[in-house]
Amino acid sequence: MPLAFVAAADEAEVLELLQHRLELDVTSAEPLWWAHFPKCGSSLINAIIHLPGVCPSLANTTLGDEGRSGCWMVRWADKNCSDQCNREKFSCRSSGPPHLKLGSRYPFLKGRMVGMFRQPEQRILSASLGPKTEDGLPKMPLLDFAEQWRGGMAYQLVGKGWGGSLGGAGRPRTTRHDAAEAARMVRKGFAFVGITDMWDLSICLFHKMLGGACQPSDFEDVRPGSPGKTAQAEYNVSELLGWQDDADAVVYQAALEVFHRNLAAFSVSHSTCEQCYRDGGLRQTVPVQTGVGDLCIPLGSHGVTRLLNRQISALFLFTTIDFFSFPSAIILSVPIIVPVILIVVEGPKIQSPWPLAEAAKLVAESNVSEGSFTSRWQGNRETGSWCLIYHCGKHLGPTECHHYRCVCQMGYQYSEMTKRCESESSSPVQRDTGGSCYFWGCARWRGPTECIHHKCMCLEGYRAVRGYCEKHEEPQPMTTTTAPGEGLAVATADPPAMQTSCAWGDQQCGGAGYTGATCCEAGYYCDGAACSKVTEAVEVKQYGFSDKLRKKSSGKLFTFYVYRAQGATTYPPENVNVADLAGVMWYLHNEIVGRADWGYKRKFNITRIIRYKMQTKATQPLIDRGMNFGVRFAFDSGQCTGPFSCDEAWQNYGYFVGCNKLQQGFPFPDFKVAYDGTWYSLPGKCPQMQYFEKTNSSKGSRGLDCLSHQPGGFCEEPSGTADCTYNFENAGEIDLDELEQIPGDYNGWIGAGNREYDRITDHGTGMTFWDKLNDEALAKQRVAKAKALFEKHYPGSYEGIDEPPCDFDFFSFYKMAPGGYKDNGPQQPKPVTEPPCGDAAPGDKCYEEIKWAKSDGIFANPSWYPGLSPTSSDASFQKVLHGSGGTACAAPCEA
Repeated sequence: MPLAFVAAADEAEVLELLQHRLELDVTSAEPLWWAHFPKCGSSLINAIIHLPGVCPSLANTTLGDEGRSGCWMVRWADKNCSDQCNREKFSCRSSGPPHLKLGSRYPFLKGRMVGMFRQPEQRILSASLGPKTEDGLPKMPLLDFAEQWRGGMAYQLVGKGWGGSLGGAGRPRTTRHDAAEAARMVRKGFAFVGITDMWDLSICLFHKMLGGACQPSDFEDVRPGSPGKTAQAEYNVSELLGWQDDADAVVYQAALEVFHRNLAAFSVSHSTCEQCYRDGGLRQTVPVQTGVGDLCIPLGSHGVTRLLNRQISALFLFTTIDFFSFPSAIILSVPIIVPVILIVVEGPKIQSPWPLAEAAKLVAESNVSEGSFTSRWQGNRETGSWCLIYHCGKHLGPTECHHYRCVCQMGYQYSEMTKRCESESSSPVQRDTGGSCYFWGCARWRGPTECIHHKCMCLEGYRAVRGYCEKHEEPQPMTTTTAPGEGLAVATADPPAMQTSCAWGDQQCGGAGYTGATCCEAGYYCDGAACSKVTEAVEVKQYGFSDKLRKKSSGKLFTFYVYRAQGATTYPPENVNVADLAGVMWYLHNEIVGRADWGYKRKFNITRIIRYKMQTKATQPLIDRGMNFGVRFAFDSGQCTGPFSCDEAWQNYGYFVGCNKLQQGFPFPDFKVAYDGTWYSLPGKCPQMQYFEKTNSSKGSRGLDCLSHQPGGFCEEPSGTADCTYNFENAGEIDLDELEQIPGDYNGWIGAGNREYDRITDHGTGMTFWDKLNDEALAKQRVAKAKALFEKHYPGSYEGIDEPPCDFDFFSFYKMAPGGYKDNGPQQPKPVTEPPCGDAAPGDKCYEEIKWAKSDGIFANPSWYPGLSPTSSDASFQKVLHGSGGTACAAPCEA
């Protein structure tokens, strides 16, 4: 929104001094250096070359893709720039890649850099549309691509050397230290910072700071890109499944701070940029009836056509207008939100304003479908989070799931400042006085204020009226969400009998005369007479639940901490396993550190332990059998994988939280461990399918139906109904490097020959933290150190927090189930057709089991693999696995 700047006499004097200081800084910024980040606005080059005296011979030239190949910028910079431009005004890149790393050059470039910055996820989504296969499909999965491009802006700023990839698997991983250093460089080293999402305002600020008049080429998209890729459209971040670029978010926040600081210092807003927009052939002023007189609104290409994508379109546009009054020497600029309907025809020019009544009729009669993006968009209620796979997190405040997007409940708006939903009457949007406290305190005449993120905000319960804070009563929040249990279908029969012996894929599960197991192992379903794999094409029907499961239970509400080991990417803990602190430390020790198959680095690039505050309440059928927790199910890529049938258990007990004491051995591990830990399972939406299956919206897919039919157990406040058994909120994290006290950079430490842990020697190299996997005393010490580090960073956080009892009982759970128990006896399910032998191939489940057995299993449990060593053939391991049962491996054709 345009800067609503309210200046008292003392504030004006401070800003005048600030602007004078910044102007001095700008005049000493020559020769300018363009810090160009991938997908952050190649078009800026035209604004640079047209600055006074920079490239005189190019005064009437627009650089761009038209008439040139996509490599024009590299060739121009290498061969033409030094001849056409004044080296005392602009530094031409002599040779090398177009996006240079700046770390080693920073001391020489500090104060002379100019650049545009882009919202990190938008930048990555734009880049992902580039490389394609011959069939027009992406060359790699989107999340894999995002991980490779993560922290690209930060890496370009701090990276040293000449060559190397800025957005691929070949470059070092960007650390939090790198991101912080890059943010410092943005705040201290740039003469100009622009924001691609506010291109028009950025160009106006660019000329205000560096001189020259705005030109049409400043606002042109000179690199429109390939089909499906556009600079005028926002990309749908829900495709990233909640993934966020945490490294570049730090850099982007610093860029926003510098950008808004300069807007204030140079008095730049849309209203003060009217001449620039006219010079650029960009905008016309449109008269609008507001009830307070005719006002003029500037509208332009990077605002309107960014949404319309230069198509013949109609939409409601809510724009901000600066309304001016002049009491004494104080200028008040108050934002007024006005709904305006516009017709845009093939470009940025506004052809005709429409009265609101006619506009509403036009939209109603248009061919915009009920399911289209614009008809569902909720404006300032949108949080930017989604609820397709996951539920809306408590940290967002009062929300509801609207077309798979988390939006604020009616009566609330989303605040970018607090990152949560605030009531309309007291939200930061309404509390914003327009004053700045970046360099000075808030003026006392504004009333009760506080300085938040460098903005003068009214205290809670007050609303800003023309820059002054007045008391305001908040309305009662409205909600349209369904109460737990109300949306569940009613059971028309008893739940299925529980079984502890189920058929595998292609094995018999029914048919005439068959008396064996009628259930299929998790990940399969009984398709007539044989078990078939669950895919996105399979209809997962809605369960019917008993009265006890549709009503609140009498169970106790437990509040405790759980933990997950994760890398840079953060996923909500739904359809996953979590653990207590001892459990996650065992997982790290047994599965993650000392992995020879990962170059002795941590598996999955794990970097931290995340803590969540969890609340659970058991369903009534579990309480009636003396339990607060059910069996602990395993999850693989968001799909429940057992033990036995997950569907039977959920129909009997609802979407319960499961638990598993490591030293009790069921369902895993079935060998003694040194860590006295507990693991938990948290069923979320559509736990029958894997992530990519349940989000597949292609023709024939039933994934979205499954998400609707299977709600899982997450809810706002656990009630003990089948669909409301747990919630969570983030409660901090610790860094593994800090826990292990690794000096300096982790990759460099490993590269120097150090090892966290070696599974053969049972010791580390260069550290002793993970020594002796099976030593109980050392295991307790490691857990205590992790807890102490959490306490160091979050003092007092463990006060009043107790771990609940893991009271799952196998006999009571299975053999006393509400639907009864089916004893299949010694009879084993017979295959419908006897499977032939088959050698494991890369990519199938048996191949993965063999690799795990050779890299992990044989060291932890050598008795499971008699006569074998880590160097034995894959066929030998496959033969042993096949003979053990309960495996995906067929008999090998050659042993």
